[in-house]
Amino acid sequence: MAETACTARPTPHGTPQHPSEPRDASHDSHSSPAPHQPKLPLELVKGILEHSWSDGTAEGVAAVFSSCLASRAFASVARAIIWRAVLVECVNVAKSYEEGYSQALNDPYSSSSCWELSPTARCRLSVLLDRPDLRILIRTFKICPPNGVLRSETASMWPTDFGLVQSVISTLPKVTAIGLAWIHDPDKLYLRPPSQSDSLHTLAVADVKIDEEFLAVFPNLRHLSVRKFSEYRLTEPKHRPPIEIFEYSGHGDAFSRLFRSLGSTLLHLSIDRIPNRDHFSLGEVEPHPELLQPLVRLQDFTGTLRDWYTRTNETGSRKRSAPRNGLISDIAQVFTILATLPHPQQVVLHFVLPPLANPEHRRRDKRFWQRFFTSLREGGSLDAMVPKTIKEVDWSGVFGEGE
Repeated sequence: MAETACTARPTPHGTPQHPSEPRDASHDSHSSPAPHQPKLPLELVKGILEHSWSDGTAEGVAAVFSSCLASRAFASVARAIIWRAVLVECVNVAKSYEEGYSQALNDPYSSSSCWELSPTARCRLSVLLDRPDLRILIRTFKICPPNGVLRSETASMWPTDFGLVQSVISTLPKVTAIGLAWIHDPDKLYLRPPSQSDSLHTLAVADVKIDEEFLAVFPNLRHLSVRKFSEYRLTEPKHRPPIEIFEYSGHGDAFSRLFRSLGSTLLHLSIDRIPNRDHFSLGEVEPHPELLQPLVRLQDFTGTLRDWYTRTNETGSRKRSAPRNGLISDIAQVFTILATLPHPQQVVLHFVLPPLANPEHRRRDKRFWQRFFTSLREGGSLDAMVPKTIKEVDWSGVFGEGE
């Protein structure tokens, strides 16, 4: 969504005026004259403005903003489009306030561990904070990292910006999707979702406690993405939201305990690592034959091909080759674990590459894994590893479409 400018002209409430506000509009609807009705049907107006906005061009976006000045009826339609998705842009701080990260500030492909809101984002959030009539229009709220780099590690934000973001997030009554990146304040407190939401179905959050209360306050949650979590007494929860997609980006945890309570609804499971025994609290023990038995509806299982050199997106680089024998063991563990699924020909296994910040490192990493799997294929050992529970191995994330 294109970012919007903020003028300094005060409104009757003393807050900045947003371009989606018609110039003759007063916040006191009781004292305003009756709105002028446009000649075109509003449904047709909405279709035209939707097309202009989705066009993505500067002219199309400008047309939507200009329509806010035509009439109150036009402004009402345009405002719902403009504020439907709020993308909060972050920038690297001018000087790192955590030791060891100054070099990242000079890297055009990365982001430092210290962020602040862009001036435009800060302005928009300030407008939202004083405008419940605009907050109710928001369906998607997403924090965007500097340079578009999806960090693997957490990032810190100054308390003033952090508090502004948290205040807005906590008061979004109709939001359906929230992406909070991995942000915390200097005291290591993470951004939190709203305290309750019947409308929320997609949530990406750094740290969350998955307990009875969490499941009760988000009854329609379907897509949950976490970096780490804690879980308490969820064997037979009273409230069970229909979570179908679970994405885990941590370095290893016993998330298999969630399967006993949420496994009956999961369709897609994704781990931002090569899934191994550590993820399932196995240690050196072989997987129990019933390890994944609760995942009766699982259709897709995705593992990201990371090793020591590509463990984080922001600093990962393919400068060296990881030990071949170790990687073969890691891949074999994936197949051994998936062999405990309840049904034959049940899932499609997807291997994907990490979104490393540096494009050259991404290219090197792709060539490395292509050579690795080609060698396994030619030796015949790869096909021998695949268990009967796997319907198909999707190699498009490594070799491209058609492989």
